[in-house]
Amino acid sequence: MQPNQYKVHSRITPAQVRDHLFLPREFFVESAKERFSRLDEDYLARKATEERFPLEGNTRLAKAIVPHLPSDAKSRTLEIFDIGAAGGALTTLCLLKEFREAGISDVRITLVDLSLEALKATKEWRFSLPIGLLEREYGWSKDFVEFAKGIISAATLVQADFRNLSGAFPSKADICSSGFTLHHMNLLDKLFATASMTQITRRGGIVGIVDECLSYTDYIEWIKRHEGEINSRGEHVPIAVESFIHLQDQLKLLDSSVMPLTSGAEKEFHFFVARKEKSDTFSDLHPTPDKWTRPTIKPLDGEGLAELLDLVPLG
Repeated sequence: MQPNQYKVHSRITPAQVRDHLFLPREFFVESAKERFSRLDEDYLARKATEERFPLEGNTRLAKAIVPHLPSDAKSRTLEIFDIGAAGGALTTLCLLKEFREAGISDVRITLVDLSLEALKATKEWRFSLPIGLLEREYGWSKDFVEFAKGIISAATLVQADFRNLSGAFPSKADICSSGFTLHHMNLLDKLFATASMTQITRRGGIVGIVDECLSYTDYIEWIKRHEGEINSRGEHVPIAVESFIHLQDQLKLLDSSVMPLTSGAEKEFHFFVARKEKSDTFSDLHPTPDKWTRPTIKPLDGEGLAELLDLVPLG
């Protein structure tokens, strides 16, 4: 079956949702491109109003990162890489909110995504935010939003494959974050992306990830609510292929160069913050994902990795 022939619909079973972990990456890439290319510019605003967990999750991640910032964070420029930033860079916006409250404003932002056009739209602020909701419930003042616009408009844009970010940046990150991105990958690519984020983070820097972790049945209910979605141009917005793992399985994907500092989980999402303690280990073994391996996984494939991790079911 070709990637464009596989359609996600509400008749899918929990077992089939679990098997998304092992679909070829092309199924994820093509379905994500198709979905996100058809979303309206007010999608972020509507989603934040209708489904709070992306905003809640990114806020939780940002609040968890701040206590672990380097001691000189207020006296130098912090390099922040946002992996999977298209569509509004919500992870960066939440970080900027918490940083400003902590007295940190000297930051340099790099936004990374597979879609250059979506990155340009984000940099040009071609999306809408639910300002009233953010002011009322999250303390986002109009002054902060204007501040954030200035930071985002000056961001560096990098179009890159998340699985192999090596060589895409002139320097390493103080903070490498990713918000609600990894569920658009199969199990192996979650491993590669996590390792790649570690590789582009400097020693002593922070890796922070928040991601969706719906149960299989909750995901099917979500599909039922969204499979008839139509954009403002009258086009059908298809459902993207997604896959989910438990927080403890996400932590198992970290290599030995990083130390988890804090983590948490809610019904719809989980997050963790880790510090890179030493030079790369797994990340530097091989230059490209198709050659990455671990001695305990021979060959490195999705089923073998799942067996090694002894995945916790999300049914």
